[in-house]
Amino acid sequence: MRFYSKRFFYEILRKITFSVLFCMLPQVAGAAREPVLEIERAVTDIKSDIAISKVQFIKRGEDIGGTDLITIKVEIENNIFKSSTGPFKVRIEWTENPTLGFNHLGDGEVVNLSNPSDGHWASVALTLGPPKILNFSHEVPAGKSYQYRVTADYLYQVDESNEENNIKNAGYINR
Repeated sequence: MRFYSKRFFYEILRKITFSVLFCMLPQVAGAAREPVLEIERAVTDIKSDIAISKVQFIKRGEDIGGTDLITIKVEIENNIFKSSTGPFKVRIEWTENPTLGFNHLGDGEVVNLSNPSDGHWASVALTLGPPKILNFSHEVPAGKSYQYRVTADYLYQVDESNEENNIKNAGYINR
């Protein structure tokens, strides 16, 4: 289930109200306009919201010394319907001790996260597009514990409605 902010719904309501009123003016003057097209145009300028929805660790195996060979599966989504992000980069970093800083593990690229709509207002909550999955490989020595930090759009390539949910931390312990 997706949750949207009050601001998001206020902006949509404001744009719909303005668009419908704007569409009515030409009709009163005798010109015919299609209100649905105006509403569609009003909603298309809504900013995207990139979010990291999941960081999952998958153990692929271990070497003779007990080092875990893992895949870090990162799931990224666009939380705003009828919006597209365009291209952006994702960075993953790791550390044994976050107070000493992080080490670069890898970068991934997302070409676009898009949320199409079938044009029916009743389907607003059902039109979110599929998330993008990025996989990164890493080795965690026996007895070690690593913290990972994933940052979506770390170059700030996408103008978003919420820049605060682009970072997610997760930990992995090799026992």
